[in-house]
Amino acid sequence: MINIIGLGATDKFGLTLEAINAMKNGNENFLRTKEHRAVEYFYDENIEFKSFDYLYEKENSFEDVYSEIVDFLIEESKNKDINYFVPGNPLIAERTVVKLIESSIEYNIIMGMSFIEPVLRAVKRDPSEGFKLLDGDYFNKYDIDTHSDIIVTQIYNKRTASDLKLDISEIYGDEYMIYLITDAGLDSEDLYYIPIYELDRVENINHQSAVYIPKNNEILNFRDLLIEVEKLSEKITDINHLNIKENNLDIESLENLSKMLILSILAINLSEEEGLYNFYEIIEKSCEIIAENGDFIKNTMEKRKDLRYNCDSLQKEGKVSLIRKLKSYNENALLRASNVIDDVSSIGFIWDEVDGALEKVSEELEEVYEAIKKDISYEISNELGDLIFSSVNLCRYLGFNPEDVLDLTIDKFIRRFEIMSELASKKNMKLEYLDLKDQDDLYNEAKHILEKD
Repeated sequence: MINIIGLGATDKFGLTLEAINAMKNGNENFLRTKEHRAVEYFYDENIEFKSFDYLYEKENSFEDVYSEIVDFLIEESKNKDINYFVPGNPLIAERTVVKLIESSIEYNIIMGMSFIEPVLRAVKRDPSEGFKLLDGDYFNKYDIDTHSDIIVTQIYNKRTASDLKLDISEIYGDEYMIYLITDAGLDSEDLYYIPIYELDRVENINHQSAVYIPKNNEILNFRDLLIEVEKLSEKITDINHLNIKENNLDIESLENLSKMLILSILAINLSEEEGLYNFYEIIEKSCEIIAENGDFIKNTMEKRKDLRYNCDSLQKEGKVSLIRKLKSYNENALLRASNVIDDVSSIGFIWDEVDGALEKVSEELEEVYEAIKKDISYEISNELGDLIFSSVNLCRYLGFNPEDVLDLTIDKFIRRFEIMSELASKKNMKLEYLDLKDQDDLYNEAKHILEKD
């Protein structure tokens, strides 16, 4: 059997009596690392131990280190009981313990104080209104919940700090204030309250560093965005909702069309991976797919029976010259997409009815949902690009410039938010302290005020 024992998060004075008794029970003691202040107790009491620190120099990755530790411990425990000591609480952010439990060996866990308590004491925040713990080793920006306080542990060095900075700045913004805590609970504890962009500029970062991100209900979550897209999808996929008369849209329909484009762009911004993808690159990639091979369009469009696809006119126009023209566009991505769509539409590659374009948008939304369920970033990126491109296509079919549509709604949103802020001030409210429902009520009130004007 393996006794898995927590050393606590601080020094030898943070050890539990149960942990101390385990050290002296006669079993062989193994430490994941001796780089922990509580290990002083082993030296003070002349308690023998072996550590696995040498593996961190030998192996290529942390995962390899953890796997070798687990294999060794399992082999050692086959004929005798052993003790295995880990920093903090064995059940919090400790991969070797997870692997040991998954191996189905016989084990006993002796708890220790986790690093969470000293971190909370350092930042003086109460996590009871929403809290999330994330592991910096396996960090995924899609796990971020802006409506909860977040601790990101395992910020070992400036490289991991830099990676985290790039990810969270995309969601919160470069200027958002966060805490960096090093050696929480020790006499060497350092606390920094800094904007995100300074995270990797702090010199004092080590294996006991963590980042604390305060919650902000005004910042959109990725899951919030999906809910809004789903609600909007239910509206715009109903052909009767778009009040089309002589190819003109009413104000409400135009607003829904512009919302769809804005939400699509927000989805791209929230799903960029490592800074490799952005909205413009994805739109450009969609344009290139159309430009490079007309046969691709003809053979892969799922609903080509609903298209007025005229192969003869394409040949007459001259496939090579048309593709050369499509490739020549180098404006911003939205305008480039519009020009490409207009050119292929001019030769008959266009929906016969608006419901075909609407169905395509709905279809792309479903494919975005499916890609997100798979949690494969490049598939999500590709499907979001298709969603935006089909949205631009819908705008062009209805005779609207996508940039004008977006500008209209952005201006309107800013005006509504301005009035919303004024209403909050009159009612002695602070927007940042209101929950989403109260904020939404103020926003709707501002909307009604503008409708009366």
